[in-house]
Amino acid sequence: MMGELAFRPLPPRPTRMSPVYTPNPYDPAPPPDRRWLRAGYLVDHDQLPDPDVDDDWVVRAVAYRKVLVTGADDRNQDRAGAMDPAVAGAAALRQLDPPLLRWAVEAYLLAGEGFDAVDQKCGLPSGTAAAYEGLHYTIRDRLDSPIWVVCTLLGPRLHAGLSEADPEILWKWVGFTFGPLLLDEFIHQAPGLPRAATVEDTDAMLLRAAAAAARRKEVIAAHVLPVTPATAARVLALWSRSRAAVPESVPTGTNTAPVGSAAVGRLLDGIDRFVGVAPARRAAAPVPAPRRAVG
Repeated sequence: MMGELAFRPLPPRPTRMSPVYTPNPYDPAPPPDRRWLRAGYLVDHDQLPDPDVDDDWVVRAVAYRKVLVTGADDRNQDRAGAMDPAVAGAAALRQLDPPLLRWAVEAYLLAGEGFDAVDQKCGLPSGTAAAYEGLHYTIRDRLDSPIWVVCTLLGPRLHAGLSEADPEILWKWVGFTFGPLLLDEFIHQAPGLPRAATVEDTDAMLLRAAAAAARRKEVIAAHVLPVTPATAARVLALWSRSRAAVPESVPTGTNTAPVGSAAVGRLLDGIDRFVGVAPARRAAAPVPAPRRAVG
């Protein structure tokens, strides 16, 4: 999918009076693009960065935006891009339309993927992902706050149900919940399939693609199925299978560890005792209908 999206680093033409952001150490949820907004305010008001509140990303963004506002011709665009290609690439990425590539980058950042790996997977010039996170999507320091990610960053669309027709929220939720390896499968639609040379190869390729599609559906279903006393055991079992679908070679430090089968079994038994369902009947319990179409 990423190969279909040509990345052309064309910075947006600046306008005066950017949205205002005032740094506040007591703000519990500053906007992800706070440094870019701060730089725009400083340029609009001909002010210099404050070393007490502004870091190197703000300084770089101010220098870049000052070159842009000196004139709207292509020479200034080229001069600003040559001065700081990473900042220019991040600004262009922010303005992409359609924004599929931007959504993919943001999802990989939420998955905890390294900046160099994000650049490589998304076909970006080196340093673009780091600059984008630094200026437009500063979330790495909040990845240990799942409530903020789920309720503030992803917002109500996540809780209304997921489908493959809404790739932005789906990719970001999968990346944050399962990590970059499963996210690769969602974004690239079963990547790494070999080119079929024989009928047998075609059969194997189709089976792998079907299994990957089923895995994606299962992950979505585990989130959108309604949870009631009668369905909790089945939904939890579905969720545990989706967690176990994450490959075991997950880098240390990412939030992608599968749920242990023993722990899941104890949880299921506890739910069975609570709702009065015998363990032998667990497999026969009906699967509830999803709140929304899974896709």
